[in-house]
Amino acid sequence: MLLWAIQLITRRTLNRLRPIGPIVAVLSFVCSVGNIPLAAVLCNGGISFGGVIAFIYADLIVLPIINTYRKYYGWKATAFVVGIFYLAMAAAALIIESVFRILGLVPQERKAQVVEASISFNYTTVLNIIFLVVPVFWLSGFSRLVDLRCWRTWTNV
Repeated sequence: MLLWAIQLITRRTLNRLRPIGPIVAVLSFVCSVGNIPLAAVLCNGGISFGGVIAFIYADLIVLPIINTYRKYYGWKATAFVVGIFYLAMAAAALIIESVFRILGLVPQERKAQVVEASISFNYTTVLNIIFLVVPVFWLSGFSRLVDLRCWRTWTNV
């Protein structure tokens, strides 16, 4: 649903409103990995290459992080930090787009596909199993070495 809404917004307003990438990024908080599929949707929707780059960079100024800045630093410092982050993000995106345009590296075709993930058995599955088993053996050996009562006093549990 969110992908559909972003596609609709980008198709209708992109030609009139250039800074949609950072705005969408700030309002639709997703994790740093989740914003890449959304960037693909924005790219297919017609947003400029620099807008897509700005969208990817904008996960430094999403609402939960802005709220954290506000709690720790107050409104004035938060506004300053967000302003600096926004300017740096926008400047970096414009520079990257300019350099890529000069070098002819901006993609002309917009055929990015967002594919649903499925469970499969491949090398990442094997690595996940290995790195799940290793800590279990390590922790089981550690618990035999250290008296659990002593461990509880160390950790204040």
